[in-house]
Amino acid sequence: MDDLITGEPEKSNQERVGLYFAASDTNGILVLPLISAALFGLVHCIAWNFKFSSLIERTIWRISAVGLSVLLSFFGVFGIFLVYIDSGVLVLLTGSIVFLAYIFSRYFLLIEGLISLRDLPPSALLTIKWSNFFPHI
Repeated sequence: MDDLITGEPEKSNQERVGLYFAASDTNGILVLPLISAALFGLVHCIAWNFKFSSLIERTIWRISAVGLSVLLSFFGVFGIFLVYIDSGVLVLLTGSIVFLAYIFSRYFLLIEGLISLRDLPPSALLTIKWSNFFPHI
């Protein structure tokens, strides 16, 4: 039967790609999320020497920032290795631990960012005279 739009003969089943076709080499797809996760964690490492309310908060912030940078990259590389040795239980166990650690790190950084608003320096509460920045107003 011919295609109604182009008028060309319809391709046989051997020439078609299935509706749910998945490429056999999917390892390259993992690279972008792993790099993005590492960069996301590295952005949080910028606050390495910032002032925190307590030593514990600073330490957990540092662990979480490094964790964000390393955890998913580690799991990506280690997970590919585990898939090749065909260890499903080990992949599931390692993946679960890494996932929980990553979620903890993300939530801690989010909550700590909001908690740090309680201890702002006095200069953050000053009223800005915008006319100094925009003299034409």
